[in-house]
Amino acid sequence: MTVIPATRQEPARRDRRAGVVATGLSVALYAASVPSGLGSDFDGYIWAARLLDHQFLLGALGCTLSILGAVTLLRGWRLGIGLAVALSLGVLWTGWGALGAAFADSHDERLSGVENPDRTLRTRVLLSGFVDPIYEIQVEQTDRGLLNRRFTLGCIDGDALSIDQLRWDDGALIVDSSAGAVAVTVDEGGRPGYIRPFPDSSLDEGSVGPVRLYPC
Repeated sequence: MTVIPATRQEPARRDRRAGVVATGLSVALYAASVPSGLGSDFDGYIWAARLLDHQFLLGALGCTLSILGAVTLLRGWRLGIGLAVALSLGVLWTGWGALGAAFADSHDERLSGVENPDRTLRTRVLLSGFVDPIYEIQVEQTDRGLLNRRFTLGCIDGDALSIDQLRWDDGALIVDSSAGAVAVTVDEGGRPGYIRPFPDSSLDEGSVGPVRLYPC
């Protein structure tokens, strides 16, 4: 029986540990990029949402780490299979990321960035869909640094109406549209409360309603 010197065993153990860590990190990166690839825009800390909103980059890093893990852990014909799997998965994932970026929701700059009187909250509006456009209305905290969070108030069917403006009034965000207006109460932290019609809106007399704000 051949005895491997301890001085040679230690580097091999380090290589295996590095390979396991690289493989684990690649799986974590792939998993973290799934919500972005599905077009999800979850509520939560703004810095985390911005970090995870890069499926192409996360997929490329995951592919690199999976290749490193395969080279470190596998030998012989298993190495060839491992590299083929890692490269195929990386190409598919980054391609999915590029496709998702091409069809990602667009920011409505006209309606985004509307601040409340205290300047502690601001609006963020996403417009998705080509045939049936949908407005997704969100509120972001602005005065808490890394603890700033984002909350979704709801969505409005953009095929049936258009949003004229967003404005703040007595602790509520007013959504003025071509079909009427609706008020969404928002607490000091940006969390949405109840929704009610808002009759005092600057609309033409011929506008129709009601405006429906539904869960996204």
